[in-house]
Amino acid sequence: MKRQELISAIHHEWRNMHHNASISKYYPDFQNEYEGYIFWELLASCVPDEILELAEDIQDKWGVHLTFYQYGRNGASIAPSQWSQSVGGSGLGILLYSVLSDYSGIEEHNENYRILQILKYINEFWRLRAEDVQQWWDETKEQLELQSKIDAHEGMALVTKRVWE
Repeated sequence: MKRQELISAIHHEWRNMHHNASISKYYPDFQNEYEGYIFWELLASCVPDEILELAEDIQDKWGVHLTFYQYGRNGASIAPSQWSQSVGGSGLGILLYSVLSDYSGIEEHNENYRILQILKYINEFWRLRAEDVQQWWDETKEQLELQSKIDAHEGMALVTKRVWE
């Protein structure tokens, strides 16, 4: 892969982090507003454990220690904080140019390629978690025996709805 192709691929993967945890296609069909409320609360409480698993995987595979910042709905989207510069607000920052190695030799090319592989891994890891959200929610409701509580709020109007497609 030539230098410019590699840099473009890195930036493409970075932009893919914009909604790397988008669950709009996998959004659970809530019975009522109460179920929507507890879903978002429990999802937010699980995200840190998933981030820790991801960081450990990256450390094991590439020897890189990354920490992640959370943004988006309930902090479910993530990006490596060491590689990002905030542009204001709580969204995805811009990729720091200092992360990319000057392209003067094979070592620098390999380092940039490693960055690309890590970004792809992050996005794939998080995309798979988003795809599994309905299964996670069904299992969580069963483990915590939440269905009877949800049923008890049956008269509660459902206000939670998809905000993007």
